[in-house]
Parts: sequence; C-alpha cells; structure tokens
Amino acid sequence: TFDEVDALAESGAFTEAVHRLLLLVQERLKTRIEHGLQASLTSREILRRAKLSADGATAFATLVAAVEISLFGMRAANAATYALCRENSRRVLAAAAE
Repeated sequence: TFDEVDALAESGAFTEAVHRLLLLVQERLKTRIEHGLQASLTSREILRRAKLSADGATAFATLVAAVEISLFGMRAANAATYALCRENSRRVLAAAAE
C-alpha cells in the first residue's frame, strides 16, 4: 500500500520505496494495459501499452526513469527523488481514473 511505501521512505529506504511505488502503480494500471499485464513486461513496455493521457504518460515515464536510475544506474534515490516519484504516482493514477 502507499502507507507501507511512505513508511519505507520515512525510514530512509528511498530506492526501495521508489521501486515499490512503480510496482503499485503498475498493479493499479493493469486494467488499462493493452493485452493485460504479463509478468514478462518491462516498465517501458507497460508505459507504451497503458492508455494514459499525455500528462499521465509523462508522469509514468518519470517514475520509470527514476527507478531505472536507482536500480540499474547504481544511483541511490534520495528524499527529493521519492517526493517527485510520489507526486508522479498520484498524477498517473489520477490520469488513469479519467
């Protein structure tokens, strides 16, 4: 849940929290993803298949990029990264609700 993710961030586990935000958003988008959400899809594939407005797609792309940088780019996320991702998560889900 978002409460659990926020608790991770409050404990300083920003990289894990950002990754969990992405997973939560992907789970909530599964009904909007063309051909469903398969476990083998990458975040970039989900971004391409999700039927989101321009704002929602931009917010989702920002979230995906932050996770890629922190997990694969070996640059730990910080509080500012988490705040940006948390806001973008909200924007993606708001766009998905439209």
